[in-house]
Amino acid sequence: MSISIRMRTLIAMNLLVVTAAIVLGWMSGQIAGDVVKERLVREVARNTARFVHERHLPFSDALMNSLSEMFGMNFATIRLSDGRVLGSSLPPQAADELQSQIARIGSKGAVVLDERNYLVESHQISRKNPRTGLNEQLQLCALASHEQFQDARDKTFDRIAGLGIPAVLAASILAVGLSLTITNPIGKLAGEMDRLAEGETDESAREGHRAAFRKYGSGGPTEIASLTASFGHLLERLDEARSQLARSERLAALGRIAAGVAHELRNPLSGIKMNVRVLKDELADRGVTDGSADLILREIDRMDLYLKELMGLSSANTDNAGPVDLGELVRSAVSLMSGRCKHAGIEIRFEDQTSAATINADGDQIRQVIINLIVNAIEAMPGGGGITLQVETSEAGEVRLWVRDTGPGVQTDEGSDVFELFTSTKGDNAGMGLYISKRIIAANGGRIGYEDSDSGAAFWFELPGA
Repeated sequence: MSISIRMRTLIAMNLLVVTAAIVLGWMSGQIAGDVVKERLVREVARNTARFVHERHLPFSDALMNSLSEMFGMNFATIRLSDGRVLGSSLPPQAADELQSQIARIGSKGAVVLDERNYLVESHQISRKNPRTGLNEQLQLCALASHEQFQDARDKTFDRIAGLGIPAVLAASILAVGLSLTITNPIGKLAGEMDRLAEGETDESAREGHRAAFRKYGSGGPTEIASLTASFGHLLERLDEARSQLARSERLAALGRIAAGVAHELRNPLSGIKMNVRVLKDELADRGVTDGSADLILREIDRMDLYLKELMGLSSANTDNAGPVDLGELVRSAVSLMSGRCKHAGIEIRFEDQTSAATINADGDQIRQVIINLIVNAIEAMPGGGGITLQVETSEAGEVRLWVRDTGPGVQTDEGSDVFELFTSTKGDNAGMGLYISKRIIAANGGRIGYEDSDSGAAFWFELPGA
């Protein structure tokens, strides 16, 4: 059964008040009984004995009865020399029983007289016997029945319990007020979430939701404020996820189209490349070596690289991952791109400073990333320059490759990311190389980035060691 927060708070507050009233009433009753026992009876016995002694009153039954009417308890005077009761407000049988028990309890204690329980408190008095003229020791006893103690407890408990009804009403009002500070913001937040779930995609509507979350959370408890902040953060994440989903759908469609186009273009391109090589061999046999065929082959390789990048938009799996030597991949890429670097007036070199650069990745994919970074560096230096590749191994076992150039650096618009699709600092570039490189590195469990300076750009990627 579901119980609302308001009802839960109401029940809890009332139970707390009722329990506190019962416990407090019982404890107060016990304390009141103890006070009557320990202080009132003792004080009455001492003060009464002093009063009677100072006024030389006779210790008769009449005096004891008067004292009993005055203080609401019984009195008796006993001569210590023989234990005889000289005066008493008790019934005769109870007085005889007291005379037989007083020697056992001494000055104070509990006795049973005529089947009733009494607490006895005594005070000694010294007086001169009127008949003999000798000093004798007397003991004035004050006897309070247990019914008196219980009556004091019951009255105290009843008075405190009588405050229970007003306390319950006050607790109910307080509980309702406290619950409203919790349930009202939660109810309003739930309404905003329901309206949000209806599919509002307008930016002004979403901003209205965020403003409502901040408003409802500002006046409530700290937990509600934290909850509203979480809802606001969730709303922002939903907006980001919605945008990312739409973007992913567009990229997925583009990837499928690009993969199909690239596949259809690579077949005729392979035929062209093969025929150019045949033509180059025939020209060489005839003694013609103007370099045109080599230029055509390089441009075909470049076109093939772009087509591979287009095909990489649709997938970046790592089915062929395994231990590979990053240094060997770098040397292979440098060898492949050395001709183009030489034609562009660029000096490329690999500074192999590590003997252990084995990574666990797909070698073909990592080689493609290295080529992409070298191509980017070449295109960034149309007037020539230098490219330096360097492999480093960290103490944690991570292997990092640096690709540094001496170009003008990364020149992008503020807020743009060079690793985003179709982002390029060169007008004739599609802006896919770095995007695909980032996907490949991420799929292989690594990360990629760059450092920019006036002396050039330094791109890097890092992969876990095998």
